[in-house]
Amino acid sequence: MTACATDEVVDGAAEATLPVIDPQALLERCMGEASAASAVLTMFHDRLPRLVAEIGASLVDPQARKATLSKVHNLKGNAGNLSADRLYRVASLLESALRREEFTDIPLLLQDLQREADALSCAIPAVLETLSR
Repeated sequence: MTACATDEVVDGAAEATLPVIDPQALLERCMGEASAASAVLTMFHDRLPRLVAEIGASLVDPQARKATLSKVHNLKGNAGNLSADRLYRVASLLESALRREEFTDIPLLLQDLQREADALSCAIPAVLETLSR
């Protein structure tokens, strides 16, 4: 994980307008229960670095493609459920590239995934603080 930057955005025009995470949407998904939103977000925050590392490591093994696709799909779903739209978008692109076996796109998508995971990890403490009020 890298140091937290304050105004980091992704390269694509659509992603640049997306928030790293939308706390209000997350709270709505948790039916207004801030404690539930905090618990889910904390669990994800704790697992995120390991999950991204596992995805990166498994991409070098052609025998692990199915497992890698499953990990990317799960990450995408978790990001979507948490309203982490930028991470969701990049995970979706990586999942599509894996499904289409477009392996030339994967190194850049993996960099994007790491960058968005880092940005989310940096944003989560402030969101947790907001939810605790």
